[in-house]
Amino acid sequence: MSNQPHGGNDVHDPIFKVHRHPLTAIGSIAPGLTSSGGCRNPSERRWDARAWHCASHFVPLPVAQAAITAQETCKIVPDARRRLALHYWVKWNLLADLWASHTFQVETMTATDLMQRWCTHCSPPRTCQCPAAAAAQLLARNASNQSERVRARKGHGANAKRTRTPITWAQLEAIDKNMTLIAQKLALEYGYALHPPKH
Repeated sequence: MSNQPHGGNDVHDPIFKVHRHPLTAIGSIAPGLTSSGGCRNPSERRWDARAWHCASHFVPLPVAQAAITAQETCKIVPDARRRLALHYWVKWNLLADLWASHTFQVETMTATDLMQRWCTHCSPPRTCQCPAAAAAQLLARNASNQSERVRARKGHGANAKRTRTPITWAQLEAIDKNMTLIAQKLALEYGYALHPPKH
């Protein structure tokens, strides 16, 4: 994360940003910010605090530094965790929007979408090149008229071992009305409807 683009000779091109429906994303972030999530054991509790520590260096978050230092972020009550996840989702997306050259919805993107945008972006003289493997795959996929959906990673979508009760806009509004309004505006900007996503 210390290697964020800063302009000048620090070139990152193109930069792809992948969105997930905000209600799904916030519902996933709230129980645990790390990939393991859940705060179920000492290791997950340590990594949860470390993850919030890292995130709070880049965006202002409503989390007490004492809770991070003591590695007690998992003890934060559920509504406060949802508020923290809401703030993180909004502010992290606003930060990422400053750099992203292309965006995708993870629910609908395909490998072809990614390769097409990459190769099209790099076709005029730029600092990037379309990788030969991507160009070859793109030609093959276009010829066969096939595209591969991005599969949900282990533990997500149809692969999920447990289901969480979905978070609603009403719940978020009760926790933090102003931040929820911003999240809804971003959701619409990213092409999502405001009704709950299908699981």
